[in-house]
Order: sequence, then structure tokens, then C-alpha cells
Amino acid sequence: MEVRSGFQTRFWEDTWLGGCTLKIEFDQLFRYCSNPNISVQEVLGGGFHLSFRRSLTPGELQDWHRLRERVSQVLVTEGRDEMRWMLEKKGRYTTRSLYKIMTFGGVRDMSAFKIQIFLWMAFHNRIQSAV
Repeated sequence: MEVRSGFQTRFWEDTWLGGCTLKIEFDQLFRYCSNPNISVQEVLGGGFHLSFRRSLTPGELQDWHRLRERVSQVLVTEGRDEMRWMLEKKGRYTTRSLYKIMTFGGVRDMSAFKIQIFLWMAFHNRIQSAV
């Protein structure tokens, strides 16, 4: 995701800061967060606001400071967040790139990838249906 306003991007669940989701990179913090579906706008809109269900241990506090440092470089602006197709340099979906990743022998579990493809197509009104 390319973040602008941050309303359409989920803070923990979407890939918007680096190569993987914050949920994976900071898994301990994610487990104890009060709202796992919080948006980037809700976290960064008026400063940096995240709440947890319990106090953090010293190791988790180090992760917290690392997270704050990474997120502090992001500025939310006006405009709608945009999805980028990471398999193409231009960021646009092509059937060629999809076919290439699906036929790559190193990919074993395609279910999560298929869900991502479906969501991308739904977000861009590309789902083909008669109704």
C-alpha cells in the first residue's frame, strides 16, 4: 500500500512500510495490541497512538521503540491510499506477472496469494461477473 491519508490502510495487517506487514515484523506487539484492525490514520493522525492490553516487558519495549522509529518517518497527507502490485516495476497488475508467480516452482501455498489477488482485483473494480 502507498499511504496518503491512511484511512484505507490497516496499520498491522497491510504491507505499507517495508517488505512485510508490521504484524509479522513486530509479532509480540501485535499479540497484545488492543485494536488489531486499526488504520494508519488512527495511529498517526494526531501523533502516535497505539494501546495494548497489558504492560510491555523490557524486550517488548525495545520492539516498541524500533516500531516508533520506523513509523516516525511516515507522514499522512490528503488523498486516497493506493494499492501497488509489487510484482511489476510500474505497480500495475498484469496477467503476465500473475502467471509468472503462479508457475514459479518455489511457491507452495497459494491460498494467501490468491486472497491477495482477489482483494486487489476487488479494490480496483476488476472482478468479472455477469451480475
